[in-house]
Order: sequence, then C-alpha cells, then structure tokens
Amino acid sequence: MQAFAQVTAPQHTRYSRVVQQLGQSPTAIVERIVRQAPPQDAQVVAQSERGAFAGGFSGPSQNTLTIEDLAEHIVEEDPAHLSTRFSEDFVYQTLPDTVLWNRPVQVIAIRARTNAAQPVQYARYYLDQETVVAIYIERVRRTLFFSENTRYYLQIRPHKSGAWVPYHAHVYTELALPLRPVRRLGRTTTLYGYGALTTAGAAP
Repeated sequence: MQAFAQVTAPQHTRYSRVVQQLGQSPTAIVERIVRQAPPQDAQVVAQSERGAFAGGFSGPSQNTLTIEDLAEHIVEEDPAHLSTRFSEDFVYQTLPDTVLWNRPVQVIAIRARTNAAQPVQYARYYLDQETVVAIYIERVRRTLFFSENTRYYLQIRPHKSGAWVPYHAHVYTELALPLRPVRRLGRTTTLYGYGALTTAGAAP
C-alpha cells in the first residue's frame, strides 16, 4: 500500500475509464486523462462523458474513483483468506510461474471452499521474490434483496529508479436486483509517464 500512498508526489499521467451497462448495452461512459506535475495543480488533458450513471453500486464512487481508492478497497487490512484463523475455509495452490515486466513471478491461488461463508471466493497473488506486484480478487455479496459479484485487479510496476509504483487497477461489478436488468460497472485506472520519485517506492 505504500506505493499507492505516495502516488501524488511524482509526476505522472492518469487515465481513467468508467463504463456502466444495464442489461447488455452500455448506458454511460466516462473517460479522463489527467497530468499531475507537482507543485502545479493537476491538468485535465482530455475528457469525455456519455450517458448517466445509476445508483446502487457499493465501493468507491464512479465520479471520484482514484487508484488509491481502489487500493484501499481491494487490499483489506486483515483478509480472512490470509488468516490462519480461517485457513480451513480455503484451498491454497501454487500455480505455474508467469512473467510481468520481463521478470519471473510466482502465482499463488486461493479458493473458498463450497460450504464456506466467505465474501472472497477466489484470489490470486503475484509475487516478485517477496514483493506482491499484482492481486486479483473475486468477491460476492448476497442478500434477500440483491446479489453483487465484483472482480478486482491491482498491479504495480518497477520504476526506472528501481522502486515500485502504482500502474493499473480495475474493478468490474455485476449487481442483480429483483425484476430489474443486471447492472454492470467497469472501473479502470492506469498510471504512466512517471517522473523522478522523491521517495523510494514500495510494494502494497
């Protein structure tokens, strides 16, 4: 999380995109490119908006979404699937290694058992040595009145200084309400074009 806490310090460009669907058709899209060059105020380089967003989604607001919001929402302080207290609720598996940023990465998968009442149903952690460089999580919420399925992906990348900095975050949510079309909301943020870092980056 430290890599995301310091994102306002260096120069960078931030691309964000939010897409809402009702049923199978997109009903609202917002795209924005912002250049951050402290100490100057952030500059909106490009922006487009189409349609209107409906309410009902949990988590960060689609109108104020930042990669820091996503990091806070995705990375829980003490997640059950990483706690020895709830270890019997999950199945843990090491998957074949993959490559991110031309570096070998170990992949660990965690799946909730069928009878476990856990909101996180599946998670994957990507490790570069001892650094978690990407996280994928599937979370489910069900009540008598609605069901909400959400997929999260969060990734950091190496900076030219050797530090780790925020790179990409994505949230995709499906919200099912009685007698209404399924609502889908995809929220993406990508950071690039970093300048020199004023402090050393770190893993989340």
